[in-house]
Amino acid sequence: MLADDPNVEHLHQFSAGSLCALLQRAGFTVQRLTSGHFESLVYGDSLRILARPSQSPESKRASLIARFKLALHRPFAVWGIGGDYLSYVAPWIASLPLKALIDSNPARHGERIGEFSIQTYDKDRHKDLLILVASLRFATEITLDAKACGVAAGSLVYLDDIYGEPFSKHRATEKS
Repeated sequence: MLADDPNVEHLHQFSAGSLCALLQRAGFTVQRLTSGHFESLVYGDSLRILARPSQSPESKRASLIARFKLALHRPFAVWGIGGDYLSYVAPWIASLPLKALIDSNPARHGERIGEFSIQTYDKDRHKDLLILVASLRFATEITLDAKACGVAAGSLVYLDDIYGEPFSKHRATEKS
């Protein structure tokens, strides 16, 4: 029994860090932790933790590919071929119906990445494709370029549609 705790069933007092570490070792991921919750006069500063079972690497991969397929439910092109594309999209491309790589920078046109050559947007070739805006930094500019080329707002998909809000900050521009 703990000296400050009259409850004989309580064998250990946890700090936020020690409880998170215990949950992590037990296979959980802490989603949210808050403190300062009044339980009683004895327990005036209680913790509340929301934890979920951790996913295996295979399960995480399958879940992410499922989110890509949900957001990109038909053939698509990627617009914005830079570091965000390489980090957040390219690792999963083999599992997805990618049809084209598009970039607004003319210096990139003709550059090959895998089986695709980077090109400019072509209304005739790309009109039926969804467009994945694969840049966080240039999402607003790509959105404006795409709209100027006649791409409907409903055909634009963003990284935060796949990875979750607020992954990018394009929404104000996209909805205007």
